[in-house]
Amino acid sequence: MKITDIQTLVLVAPLKKPMGGVSNSGPIRSRKTALIRVITDEGLVGIGESFGIPQLVPPIVQQIFRPLLLGQNPLETELLWDRMYRGLGYHGQKGLLIEVLSGIDIALWDLRGKAFGQPIYKILGETHRTILPAYAAGMYFSPVEDLRAEARSYVEQGFSSVKLKIGVGNGVPDEVAVQTVREAVGPGVRVMADVNCGYDYEKALEAGRKLEAYDLYWLEEPVPPEYLEDYRQLRQELNMKIAGGEAEYTRWGFKAMFEKEAVDVAQPDLMRCGGLTEGVRIAQMAAEYGVPISTHAWLSIVGMVASLHYGAVCPLFESFEFEMTENPLRDEITVEKLHPENGTIKVFEGPGLGLQLIEEQVSRYLVMKG
Repeated sequence: MKITDIQTLVLVAPLKKPMGGVSNSGPIRSRKTALIRVITDEGLVGIGESFGIPQLVPPIVQQIFRPLLLGQNPLETELLWDRMYRGLGYHGQKGLLIEVLSGIDIALWDLRGKAFGQPIYKILGETHRTILPAYAAGMYFSPVEDLRAEARSYVEQGFSSVKLKIGVGNGVPDEVAVQTVREAVGPGVRVMADVNCGYDYEKALEAGRKLEAYDLYWLEEPVPPEYLEDYRQLRQELNMKIAGGEAEYTRWGFKAMFEKEAVDVAQPDLMRCGGLTEGVRIAQMAAEYGVPISTHAWLSIVGMVASLHYGAVCPLFESFEFEMTENPLRDEITVEKLHPENGTIKVFEGPGLGLQLIEEQVSRYLVMKG
């Protein structure tokens, strides 16, 4: 079997109602992603997803990665990962190029699973679980009444853990937001807060000490990812877990994080950190340091389902992030749907990712093909 082509599908799905963004950014008006197809001479096609800026992914695929992969055996996933990574030369061992590599790697694993007629998790590593604990993520800088209603709705749907956004946003003050959610869900539900790197150390420490009063389970990405010493100190100073890693790349970035004892929970994003191949290496390293994994996936169902397979093989696993807000790219572009039940979600059992794209829906949101 040989790789004959690699294609990128840039999808943009407008939202019915703009929602609050992340710390230091404005409202989100659409969901966007870049899906990557790896095509073979035997008719098998693998699908992956890149976290990279969608419109920039096609030229990177065509100019950098396609020449490296044409004619290669797609089943040699680890060899191809190394071929792509070394092929970058001095152009980037972090950032956008690794995000594109990540999407291709996921597509290669999807293709490999289809070739063997097995779901990815069964060929990716030792299976530790097929039902994953999940938490509901949402509550993006909303007014108090909306925060209260949204938090209650998640608990009513069976979730025992919920996460809201705080930091430099356009909503209520952080302490008020967390207090509102805590009061809405009651004492038996875990509450997490995500800052998206919006604080500096002093602000993170000040905010964290105030939020201790509301039994916050973890404070996520309190400061930018390169400030590992700040992460370590916040772990020591605050009575809550510190989570992070969605903005980190490759095993080398996570190795520094683990050596510094910077986080209680690591959150690799497969669409960014290096794909499934590198994600498994990160998970194995995390287990050696005694750090559990919590998945991060936000763009489309493709990345979310890849994260399900990943969670099944992580030796130490904390939780699966289930992003709850409006997302046509999660709900409309595949035959299969994600269905959390009572705060858990099952790994898909079809070959590869176990997903079949609905081409009509993909075409509906397609804005660029390369």
